[in-house]
Amino acid sequence: MERVTMSRMMLLIAGVILVVTAPVIDGQLFYSYNPEIQNGGNITVQWRNQGRGETVGSSDKDEVRLYCPPVPVNNSLYDNAFIDRWSILEASTSRNPTGTTGNISVGPIINMRDTCQLIFFRWVPQFGFHLPFTTGFGENILVRFPHRGSEPLQGHIAMTGNPSELRVTWVSTDVSDQDPAVWYRKQTDPDSKAVKKQAAATTYAAGDMCGGEAAIVYPTKFRDPGIIYSAVMTGLTPNTAYTYWYGSGVNSTRTRILSPKQILTSPQAITNTGQQTTCRMIAFADMGAWGGSHFMSLPTDSTAKSVVDLIQRMWINTGKKIDMIGHVGDISYAIGKGYVWERFFYRVEPIATQVPYHVGIGNHEYDHTSTTSPNDPSGVEISYNPSWGNYGDDSGGECGVPMAKRFHMPQSPGSNGVFWYSVDVANVHFVMISTEHDLSPGSVQYNWLRYDLNAVNRATQPWVIVAGHRPLYNNEQRQQDADLPVQRKLREFLNPVFAEFGVNLYVCGHYHNYVRTTPISRDGSVTSVGTVHITVGTGGADLGAGQYRSVPWAVKSLTTFGVISIETAGTQIMTVQFVNSSGSVLDSVTMNQLPHITVKPSTQATQASTTPSTNKPAAESSNKAAVTVGVVMGLVVLVMAAVIIFLLWRRSRNSGRNSGSRTDGFQDMSDGRPLEEDF
Repeated sequence: MERVTMSRMMLLIAGVILVVTAPVIDGQLFYSYNPEIQNGGNITVQWRNQGRGETVGSSDKDEVRLYCPPVPVNNSLYDNAFIDRWSILEASTSRNPTGTTGNISVGPIINMRDTCQLIFFRWVPQFGFHLPFTTGFGENILVRFPHRGSEPLQGHIAMTGNPSELRVTWVSTDVSDQDPAVWYRKQTDPDSKAVKKQAAATTYAAGDMCGGEAAIVYPTKFRDPGIIYSAVMTGLTPNTAYTYWYGSGVNSTRTRILSPKQILTSPQAITNTGQQTTCRMIAFADMGAWGGSHFMSLPTDSTAKSVVDLIQRMWINTGKKIDMIGHVGDISYAIGKGYVWERFFYRVEPIATQVPYHVGIGNHEYDHTSTTSPNDPSGVEISYNPSWGNYGDDSGGECGVPMAKRFHMPQSPGSNGVFWYSVDVANVHFVMISTEHDLSPGSVQYNWLRYDLNAVNRATQPWVIVAGHRPLYNNEQRQQDADLPVQRKLREFLNPVFAEFGVNLYVCGHYHNYVRTTPISRDGSVTSVGTVHITVGTGGADLGAGQYRSVPWAVKSLTTFGVISIETAGTQIMTVQFVNSSGSVLDSVTMNQLPHITVKPSTQATQASTTPSTNKPAAESSNKAAVTVGVVMGLVVLVMAAVIIFLLWRRSRNSGRNSGSRTDGFQDMSDGRPLEEDF
């Protein structure tokens, strides 16, 4: 009763006129109530006070909140059920000097397949909290979308592993009776020649999660993700422009509810020499869809938008083909809040519908501490929490379920959905691993990784790029060293594998900065020949402090938003550039092919001799082959003996300087803090 009384008093003190501007490009349409807007549109709320004491819109703490679904006026849900909010100070606001008149533009407002509601809240300093201000008793702004939940949303494409295919994925309500499908044709053909492919459907529920906020049904926690539809376009001509669209066939008015027509270029053909003139990949990590009640400081996702805009401005809009985008973990930062996934897909849809958008799992999508996790989609029986690690509950209980359902990544023998997989992209073999799962020698993922790398045909894919969320090397100076043991273990597990199979580049994130290393050898030392490591956790999440330690393996350390562009030229040259969100190239390195990688005709390329499930050698086909293998192994033993003698000599020479050596080639100080070389 007190809130009702206060609202009546507020209505007597000041009047608010709420005028809604439809988010069309020309901005000429106005609505007073019940507006229908497009997904991601803005609404302008205008106010005018009557000059009676307390006013609306005069305080920087006044704000507009978004509720989906609506809440009853004066309901207790006012304070904790809103999914987004915009303060007058931070939103696009225009006020006269006294604040008695003005307007605030709020958005983007995402189509949540439900009716939404905007309520203006006035800050009352004498009480120390906000009170809702409505246009009348029980009245406020209701926001609807033209096709409600039937509209196909969150479109994105991905490769399947077959260069003549691309998968299209989108979300809507259940339209299974309305013929959900994708239609596609060559750009030069008429619509009458479009091919139609039916879509398969999936979804997930709160009970599918591993706990936490992700398993609680509430507007700001778990919410219905809709139906996730997916269809594969087949028979694509390589490197050809296609027009495609997707959605449902008909609604109650017998009209199609389809996406806008999109344009993409099909994957390049795989040749038997790896001589494609160029393969271009864009990579980054740690983007997020900041905003709403997810972070109470009211940040926006403008930094993520700046990265998406960069990719459009620098490459897509200029006609420069991108073969693949790699988003290496920490995708939406939903952490159990379903609305944030919706907002993330709205943000990346402009690029993800035109370029294959491939993702890897990060700690904020997967990490959980359920001792037994039957819902874990990666198939592990016990969550990965080694004593030396800092793997906690960073996913808010999601344990990878939204990732596994919302994204379909290429699959091959032994791969594991979105968690670890590989795909050939022109003349690059791209491998995505999960640093949130066990990578120690003998583990399932470790065995698969060796199998996959051993099977690479360096004649067709002379370049090998591995991506995983966490770095092996990053020199950012943090207040805590919890990540350092993880880095050291990943070096111990992966450096020998990268060296053995000639991995050219390792791409990661987790630290919100850009760091490039020198080539790293098998034992973790600086070398002129080895794997280059690049951290590019600069996709939009809050940046690090920008303080770095001087270490011999760090070539470049930057603190700014941006992406890396990876371009190959034939079999011998690969160029990597870091481009910040304003379009400036801040770092560039040209990498030559590793000298021990011999590009052979495809008929002679070495194939894998193990399987990821058994990891046992295959039987030799003849005595001659066995003799050949014996000779090769003898040479390998001689080389290894020479390397060991050299390492022992070097260690003896440096014994006066180094003590307490570690197995990974670095040392610790007596107080447990890392030396500069070990950071």
